[in-house]
Formats: sequence, C-alpha cells, structure tokens
Amino acid sequence: MPGDFVLISGDKNTPASINREAGATSFIMQEERVSLSQRVYGDWQESIAYEQAKVLLNRHKDIRYLWTANDHMAFGAIRALEDVG
Repeated sequence: MPGDFVLISGDKNTPASINREAGATSFIMQEERVSLSQRVYGDWQESIAYEQAKVLLNRHKDIRYLWTANDHMAFGAIRALEDVG
C-alpha cells in the first residue's frame, strides 16, 4: 500500500544496526509507492523510541509505516501510537 515510512534505527555504528537499517532501506527503495520520510536513532531503548515516535507522528501526518530495529523500540513506538491516537 502507498504511504510514508519512518525508521527508528538502533544506532549509527554497530554492524547489527547498520545491517538492519540497510535491509529496511532496501525494501523501501524497491517499493514504488512508499517513501522514506525520516530516519532517527533510538539507541536500542524503548523510552527513546517512545519520545521519538511521538515527535515523528506529529511531524509527519501521512505516516503509514513505522519501522524499528528491535522489539524494545517497537514497544515504545506502539505506546506512542496509543498516546497520540
């Protein structure tokens, strides 16, 4: 489905983060009807991802997809989705 993507990646330096982000970016680039709106780094932490997701959801009103690099950050993003509505 068409829409905007935002990524909450782990960090800028570790191989795990770089490889996970490369996979997500590769997927986005292959899909004609989606675009990457913004990428931020959550330092693998739920609390940081929560705060970032709240900002991203308010900044980008057309977000359809929100990707995180691990489960903990996903939990923070889910909580932000619930809080923002």
